[in-house]
Amino acid sequence: MTEETIHDMPGSTDEARSAPGSKFQEAWQATAYVVAIKLSEMGYFTWSEWTHALGRELRAHHDGETSTYHEHYYDLWQNALEALLVEKGVITDPHVAERAAMWRRAYELTPHGSPVELAAAMMSAGSHD
Repeated sequence: MTEETIHDMPGSTDEARSAPGSKFQEAWQATAYVVAIKLSEMGYFTWSEWTHALGRELRAHHDGETSTYHEHYYDLWQNALEALLVEKGVITDPHVAERAAMWRRAYELTPHGSPVELAAAMMSAGSHD
């Protein structure tokens, strides 16, 4: 599976964000939500496997404070998705670490107020080879 595969999945994060009663505050939250659903539909894992992975992540990080629990819900959703994909052999830990480093670099290269784009980090990495 590649990043392009994820972007080509049917379903729209814009639709998820604008749905009535949406709880998404940022675009990446809607993306994480849609990616988990679509990967399950595509057979990368079962919905039962997903709910167990998310439950493990929520239990491991629940400190009893509902305000912080809800603030970090989609961070935990993303962590659970990454862990499940590593567990299922779809991605590897080094791939996750490499991609996180690239996003961090893209963030550092992005002027304040501009959207962060991974392409900036990829071009920067290519220019240093």
